[in-house]
Amino acid sequence: MVGIVEEYLKKNWRKIDLDSKIPEQLHLMKLSGQKGSLALLNFVLFINNEKNPRYFVKLNRSYKGYSRIEDEYNNLSHINKTLPNQISASSPTPLFFGNIDNFTSIIVESFLSGRKINLNNLSELKKLYHKSLDWLKEFFIATNKKSIKFNTTEFKKEIKQIVSIKGFDKDLGKKLEAICNSRITIDNTDLPVCSSQGDFDFDNILFDKEKIYIVDWEDYSEENHPFLDLEFLKIGRASCR
Repeated sequence: MVGIVEEYLKKNWRKIDLDSKIPEQLHLMKLSGQKGSLALLNFVLFINNEKNPRYFVKLNRSYKGYSRIEDEYNNLSHINKTLPNQISASSPTPLFFGNIDNFTSIIVESFLSGRKINLNNLSELKKLYHKSLDWLKEFFIATNKKSIKFNTTEFKKEIKQIVSIKGFDKDLGKKLEAICNSRITIDNTDLPVCSSQGDFDFDNILFDKEKIYIVDWEDYSEENHPFLDLEFLKIGRASCR
């Protein structure tokens, strides 16, 4: 698969990086291969024998994950165009979307220098948590457009329907169910409608010195419940105890 992807990138390089000549050497390094049909294959891309990667590459591993690649590209394109620079700069820049064949789609994004932190390092975890809360506040304020009357019963019913979808990611399903179980009844309360990243936990928050980067935007929603991302972060923090 790696060889096929590298050849595909060479053929389409002018569409990916207009300022660079087609490199003679491309090197993909696999980062992750999580279980599940919806999980994506993640690579970093090195060019011209450079020591540091310059691009991030994602592919779907099954046909069920085909649309998630396009969703990630469209979502990132949207937020990079619509959010203030200080917000959108915290996420990857989408560079290219294409189809290798009828089964495999591919996206190329800018590489972010951040890393996943050691969750056992309490000092670093505390710093990441506070920075994530600050980012989340800015994100909510920037995307708040209107208010709705919250209905707890409808909310739980909606989550139950989402989780019951065949092939839905089990780990994400557990997180959503935990959110339902922890939800305090606030019927008829006016709540702002904000965008949500959709999977805002420590696996998708990278840390680089004093800056955080948010990755994996397949589940982004332009209009959603304002506390969804906060609950993901809360559940992730609780699991570190």
